[in-house]
Amino acid sequence: MGRRARESPATAAVGAHVIRPRTHAALALVVLSTFAASSARAEEPKTPSPAPAPARPWVPTVSLGMGSFDERLRVRVDGSDYDSYRSQLRMFLALGVSHPIMHLRDERFWLDGHGSIGLGPTFQTGHWQVPIREDVTFAYAATHWLTLRAGLGFGVTVDATESCRSFAEIGIPISLTLSRAFELVYRPMLSMPLGSESSPVFGGDRELSTRLAVLPFEVTLRARIGALAW
Repeated sequence: MGRRARESPATAAVGAHVIRPRTHAALALVVLSTFAASSARAEEPKTPSPAPAPARPWVPTVSLGMGSFDERLRVRVDGSDYDSYRSQLRMFLALGVSHPIMHLRDERFWLDGHGSIGLGPTFQTGHWQVPIREDVTFAYAATHWLTLRAGLGFGVTVDATESCRSFAEIGIPISLTLSRAFELVYRPMLSMPLGSESSPVFGGDRELSTRLAVLPFEVTLRARIGALAW
């Protein structure tokens, strides 16, 4: 009565067969759980990484631009004024530098500036002009190779031949930059005359100056020389 009954070989074999399926089921459950977690991580939406900020943000530039400006000729005879206007094309080559102003919380957005000084002729009269500018733009890195910019610019164009053709300007630079190297800029602006020149004519006076006007045409191709950045 007090003795423990021994299990028969047949009973032990049945128990082994019952334990093995349970072990296999547990291992299969672990494998399926790991696979499901990996699939969930792979299906998570990936946000495109913004273009990293340049390590050397001060970048020298070379620009070639073409635009226009308006002149006003006023003839005053017997107390009456007679105005005539002429639009002139001009071209200029400018050296400048792009510089940082402020970085925002999102790395894809920032404020930067661009200062430049140039020299170029007018087509009709052959005068030489010196444009001096400073633009402040809001930049957005759309991709690693494309940056969009828009902002506000101030400047002055000094006529090296006749000061009466000099004018101040307020511009709206709009540009796109490819691969941080080449930039295409469209810059409409408001021109404001800085002086005038009067001379006597038969029976009256003649006055020459630039015109207070909106100038819709100016396009600039700019190269950013990253190798010389600091």
